Amino acid sequence: ILVPQLENLLLFICELADVETTVIERGKTITKKMTLSDRELQGEKMIELFGKDYTFFLRYVFYSPLGLSLRHKVAHGTIQNIECNISNCNLVLLAIFIALRKIHKID
Repeated sequence: ILVPQLENLLLFICELADVETTVIERGKTITKKMTLSDRELQGEKMIELFGKDYTFFLRYVFYSPLGLSLRHKVAHGTIQNIECNISNCNLVLLAIFIALRKIHKID
């Protein structure tokens, strides 16, 4: 439940910092809110906004195919019972608490 909320929180922080969060949907003439990915978090603006260490942490825990890839597994329903453990929940909570601290610094 918290993983999608974290992604929304990160996009909200991007909006507060005037980082673009919309993209043109492929094959259509409409825009939509971006979906964060490993590639976006490697971008210069994201690293400048969130810091190198935090973006690396986010990439490893949530987005990178070489990491835990929790966001992908939750979004696609492929997360295993064994991955729904206290350690992974603590990583998600840590990411949320750090992100909330970023909001305080932007305001």
